[in-house]
Amino acid sequence: MWPAKLPGEGAALLDACTAMCDVMKKLGIAVDGGKDSLSMAARVGDDTVKAPGTLVISVYAGCPDITATVTPDLKCPHSRGSLLYIDLSCGKHRLGGSSLAHCYGQLGNTSPDLDDPDMFVSAFNLTQGLIKDRKLVSGHDISDGGMITCLLEMSFAGNCGLDIDISCDSDVPFIDLLFAEELGFVFEVSKNNEQEILGAFSAVNIPCFFIGHSTKDTKKKSSVLFPEVDHQVCVGIPPIKVAVLREEGSNSDREMAALLHMAGFEVWDVNMQDMCSGKITLDQFRGVVFVGGFSYGDVCGSAKENVSSGVGQGVFLDHNDSGRFECRFVTVRVQSSPSIMFRGMEGTVFGMWSAHGEGKMIFKTPDIQNDVLRMNLAPVRYVDDSGNPTIVYPFNPNGSPDGIAALCSEDGRHLAIMPHPERCFLPWQCPWMPFGMKEKLDVSPWYKMFQNAFDWCVEQV
Repeated sequence: MWPAKLPGEGAALLDACTAMCDVMKKLGIAVDGGKDSLSMAARVGDDTVKAPGTLVISVYAGCPDITATVTPDLKCPHSRGSLLYIDLSCGKHRLGGSSLAHCYGQLGNTSPDLDDPDMFVSAFNLTQGLIKDRKLVSGHDISDGGMITCLLEMSFAGNCGLDIDISCDSDVPFIDLLFAEELGFVFEVSKNNEQEILGAFSAVNIPCFFIGHSTKDTKKKSSVLFPEVDHQVCVGIPPIKVAVLREEGSNSDREMAALLHMAGFEVWDVNMQDMCSGKITLDQFRGVVFVGGFSYGDVCGSAKENVSSGVGQGVFLDHNDSGRFECRFVTVRVQSSPSIMFRGMEGTVFGMWSAHGEGKMIFKTPDIQNDVLRMNLAPVRYVDDSGNPTIVYPFNPNGSPDGIAALCSEDGRHLAIMPHPERCFLPWQCPWMPFGMKEKLDVSPWYKMFQNAFDWCVEQV
């Protein structure tokens, strides 16, 4: 975006495009399209107000392994991580255009720049290799607020402390070193890998400095409770068949099938047309799952009066209180209930994907709602950061009363749940979990729901 029609701005635009092309050639990146807005100026009275010239570059690339990722939150491996600063600024610490300058009502004279594209390529390739080899625990760039902002954001996100000694043998003024928004990273690594990584960057002539430690904050305790998850193989029993019903507009059927198969079931993909034509009947199945998704309307009726016994006839779904589709990883708590799928999971507090536009549970009368709570027929509740049921947005994404996220029948055999456990039964499907927990777990707590269902079916054989 550029006010290219004003005097001197056309030449500035040409300089920016030339610099971009030169850098992209060295990076090995091609431009395959573009969109410009070259009239970024307006008359206000007798004055001409122009927008600053802005060049926005979006890139995309293949991702061979979606689990090879690094998040910014500090994780304190072995209770004390090592923090490394990778400096790609060629020793410069320019404050022009920085957040610090803005706080003082200034612009500055010289802004950060990519002075050495070859160093940037070497750093990128080396970093990718370290991520692939699981050598980096956490990482964050310093280009938005400077090194001090980067460190504080990493600390706050991980609820960890910092023990920092930033000197780097530099004569640069301390405030420049802390707030310059140059190219660079801060990595958290295990103490065991610290020297190896320092040596790897040194070998390709990239400045890398040890700047301190992350420290474990023991003042707060985790509110996540995990049941034991066992992997069992049952021999000598007939296959336990379960049907996953789908129709136009439904989704998550593949995730559900994968989860059920992993739990030991023989999974059948059943389309509503198969049933309407009489090709398949449900009497051969031990379980039936209606997956979510109503992009063509709720063809299966799975969002209306879908709980057995007397409760279901008085419950329906309404639009979220926010008035929009909500897709977020919400925290839920498993309550005491007769549900067979939640046996032994009472007290578990963990995240679950929520994705719906009409998820607010409405009870026809207050008596029905009271009966649900009195009879413990709400096995899952949306909770706040303290683990308490809540109706407060965004902890509760739809406004369901008493934070109710699921309902079950009195005999525990039927469950209707609004969020999606099938979308987060593997650790990599969860957007975040503590580092040590993610390294140790093969499955998330929600796998046990379906393991419980399988075990119950085995008991009934």
